[in-house]
Amino acid sequence: MDNRRTVKKSQLNAKDTFDYERMKEAGEHFLRCQYEEDGEDICFIYDTEGKKPLKEILEEDKGAKYSLLINFAGLREAYFEYQISFSIEEIYYDDNYIPYVRGRDLYEPGKCGQEAEFLNIYKAFAGGILSRRYDVAKLLESGIEILKGERGFQTIYECTSAEEVKTELKRRKKELEENARRTMRQVSKKGYLAWRMVAVAAVILTAAFGAGAFYYGRMVVPKQESVIAANQRYIVNDYVGCIDSLETLSPEEMDRNTKYILAASYARSESLKQEEIAVIVEKLSPESNEKELDYWIYLGRRKLKKAENMAMALSDDKLLVYAYMKEADILEGNTEIDGSSKQERMDQLEQEIEKLGKKYEPEEGQ
Repeated sequence: MDNRRTVKKSQLNAKDTFDYERMKEAGEHFLRCQYEEDGEDICFIYDTEGKKPLKEILEEDKGAKYSLLINFAGLREAYFEYQISFSIEEIYYDDNYIPYVRGRDLYEPGKCGQEAEFLNIYKAFAGGILSRRYDVAKLLESGIEILKGERGFQTIYECTSAEEVKTELKRRKKELEENARRTMRQVSKKGYLAWRMVAVAAVILTAAFGAGAFYYGRMVVPKQESVIAANQRYIVNDYVGCIDSLETLSPEEMDRNTKYILAASYARSESLKQEEIAVIVEKLSPESNEKELDYWIYLGRRKLKKAENMAMALSDDKLLVYAYMKEADILEGNTEIDGSSKQERMDQLEQEIEKLGKKYEPEEGQ
């Protein structure tokens, strides 16, 4: 599997065949490549067999993300030897979570990579891969200062070298693994016992009631496994993993505790300031009104009409306004809906938001 890119020779610092050969033989941190010269152009053919685009790491669990980011420190050596345009599109990785750079060029004579610049690049990739609020491109463009004070990122932000960032990521990965082991021990005593009882029941039912066993094997056991997996991920702060584990279950199939961890996970994933998220999550608990838990689940799953109905049932104007704002934001980016219908709904939402906002104007002016 190859990946071609043609550029003007004049755009490169590399000037002749000797330089092109240096780029071709860049080393272990780069994708293997060949090149073909065509007049003023040069075409680089990159071998991506067995490699995945870095954007796919965003769909993997937190442990995999930590593994890749720990290995990312190895690109420091490559950065000092070759000029690299760091972006999520330029990085690939293999099954061992080793990153590889695609494009490369030589530095101009007398120039080389800067330690401080690589440190900021490393932090930007860590923040973009571990955070749901900002992507790598945004952090590379705006600077990592926007993550200063961000819950869960401060210790990385304060690192003064790439080696310190790597050490902090190793510490977090170890902590994640230890928490997972503790959780598994707890599950073996509680959740797994329940799962085993269901499995035993399924075996017994197989002999007496084939259809019943089929139901237990196909419906009950997978549901139990999903709930156990979600709890494991929630305990280690893997909120995306918690959400993914429960994606096949409807709120009606969940008990109150399962609803709580899913609602809290969705709330933490919203594009809000950390202080706002903290206030929301602090209010949520397994004892919360189930309609409020359902609200955050439906909102996170983009079932906005149901979320709005939950907010109305709770008589909570602030939750209702937030649901309206989220619907408007999603609607604005929807290019498939009919233009007139889209504008009509946008106008309705704007009117509803303004109407609810006016209810709080006197209170804010006091």
